[in-house]
Amino acid sequence: MEEKTNIKLFKLLLMSTTMLSFCQPKKQVGADFQFEEVIAETQNKTGAERIDLDSKGVGPISVVELDQIVNQEMALKGKAVFDLKCVACHKVEERFMGPAMKGVTKRRTAEWIMNMILNPNEMVNKDSLAMEVFIAFDGMPMSNMGLTEKEAREVLEYFRSIDS
Repeated sequence: MEEKTNIKLFKLLLMSTTMLSFCQPKKQVGADFQFEEVIAETQNKTGAERIDLDSKGVGPISVVELDQIVNQEMALKGKAVFDLKCVACHKVEERFMGPAMKGVTKRRTAEWIMNMILNPNEMVNKDSLAMEVFIAFDGMPMSNMGLTEKEAREVLEYFRSIDS
């Protein structure tokens, strides 16, 4: 039994090391960019709390048109998706395995949020802010839950409803 546990731990360590070795943050610090620089920057402020209302992230979403008023029907559908697929790792008002969702629309662009929902693996590998969040949550990657663009948009509307 102990041998199986050791094998599982070794595999987890190997997988984590491999994932980190493929991470290439976009931040340009010169040809000698070091991963440790991103870690040092996030020790005092986590990527989950930092406000960035410019980045659109990496993925299929480049423009999101938002109405001034939250679409309540869409928000209810988004809450249902969130409750089904996201609550294992995210809570609305408190940090859990992932960041708290309340206030996310005040910290991130709609495009970034949707790209993170739809494309979490590539976001962590290519988007410096997603990398910071990944580091802030001890290298816990966000799972790709296979949401459609429509479902991701509904979840975004739900986030808008809890932030208004």
